[in-house]
Amino acid sequence: FAKLWNAGVYGGQRTNYFNYSLSLTGFNADVGSPDESLTMTNVAPLFCYTLFWCSINLMVSKYCWTKWKGFRRQRLINLTTSLVHSTVTGCYLVVYPCRNTRLMFASPLHYYSHLETHLVLLSMGYFIYDAIDMLINDILNASCLVLMFHHISALYFLSFVLITHKFLLYSYWALLMEVQ
Repeated sequence: FAKLWNAGVYGGQRTNYFNYSLSLTGFNADVGSPDESLTMTNVAPLFCYTLFWCSINLMVSKYCWTKWKGFRRQRLINLTTSLVHSTVTGCYLVVYPCRNTRLMFASPLHYYSHLETHLVLLSMGYFIYDAIDMLINDILNASCLVLMFHHISALYFLSFVLITHKFLLYSYWALLMEVQ
């Protein structure tokens, strides 16, 4: 067992498989504590992006659809905020593959950039905002529950980008659905 454990030689360098596997799970093997970078670099922007979408909703509700009343007005405000999200992510996601075609098709699994995760965080903030808005303002029916399931599953799968530092470009492909 000791020979197998210590025989981790790859490319002339020793690798410690125990530390590598723990680093994939988000734990620092040297200290034995959770990796704090996930919390510090992603939670604050996610909170700010959620507040950003709430402020977009407030601006739309103040300046748009003022002649409409009741549930129809609330629905139009929500659709306008959704249109803003689709426009922002759609414009970025149409330009990004054109500028980085080779990257999008050559190595989409392992590519990761902290700056480029902000589109994922922006979309996650929108999904959080919209889920809260639906819980507050919508009547629970089948279409509301389906949309809530969509938001929860999108948050779940987009969070894998932040946790694993992989799948960023796959998340871009998935976010292209929001353009429709």
